[in-house]
Amino acid sequence: MNGFYIVWNEEAGSPTYKHETQQSAEREAARLAKQNQGQKFHVLSSICTFEVPDPVIKTDHEFDLPF
Repeated sequence: MNGFYIVWNEEAGSPTYKHETQQSAEREAARLAKQNQGQKFHVLSSICTFEVPDPVIKTDHEFDLPF
């Protein structure tokens, strides 16, 4: 999945579901807003992702020293 959407409520826990489309996230935000009147549900979109490989790999370089 390249980009994705999440629904976030500032007053609640972290999002737990990745929506593949904006429409899916908007439907979920509307559903949650109806169940939790007075709370705001934001639809957020990922714009990029960073990842560091794990585990870190060490490579030893061997040199033929002339001495």
